[in-house]
Amino acid sequence: MAKIQIKKMQPADVLIGLILGIILTVVAIKFVVPHIGSSTSDNNSDSIAQGLATTIADAPYLGNKDKAKVAIVEFSDFECPYCQTFFNDTFDQIVKNYVDNNKVIFVYRNLPLAFHEPAATKEANAALCVKNLKDNSAYFEMARLIYNNSGLNGKGISNDDLIKFAKQAGADQSKFEECLNSNQYNETVQKDVDAAGQVGISGTPSFVVGKLGSDSTVKGETLIGAQPFSAFEEAINKYLK
Repeated sequence: MAKIQIKKMQPADVLIGLILGIILTVVAIKFVVPHIGSSTSDNNSDSIAQGLATTIADAPYLGNKDKAKVAIVEFSDFECPYCQTFFNDTFDQIVKNYVDNNKVIFVYRNLPLAFHEPAATKEANAALCVKNLKDNSAYFEMARLIYNNSGLNGKGISNDDLIKFAKQAGADQSKFEECLNSNQYNETVQKDVDAAGQVGISGTPSFVVGKLGSDSTVKGETLIGAQPFSAFEEAINKYLK
């Protein structure tokens, strides 16, 4: 009967095995775990996809379309904590440094995530009702009130509070209530969702930053997650040249 010999592992073999194991783990995480949203400040090649195009459609926006050379199109979810982080930490800096001086327009499109429903779509409807009853500026004021008062992660806001916030944003109460109860912007929200899918966006917040065309198209790149102002500054300045 042949005797089985067991080869003793050398230290170098163990080290090589550990390195290979780490590499395989990183690769598995990279390709299996979906990116839903992030507050990361890393602005690397994994978070940027160049050479794509979307449109501002008839979505709410701030800025001067006739003068701006660049557009930022945000795909967002009113129940998303990372979207709230962006709105509170970065949005105002972008408006102050680029929108108010007519260099950029900022566009908001809805991407309600399934696990934030039905609150996310209801709040999207509420904000769009305010836009319809007032204007774009009122829309973003309503967005601010929603972000500052939502329970987030699907907890939502009561109809009474949405009515109160709409009044604060300048909308007529009775007309707002009628609009909100009709869910008339569900189709608009779905068009936003479809537009996000066309450029490979599935998580929030996500942004398309690029050149604004005369036909309302935006050609550029995506930024994924609640990136800091510096990441937007770099992308915007690239397309202002």
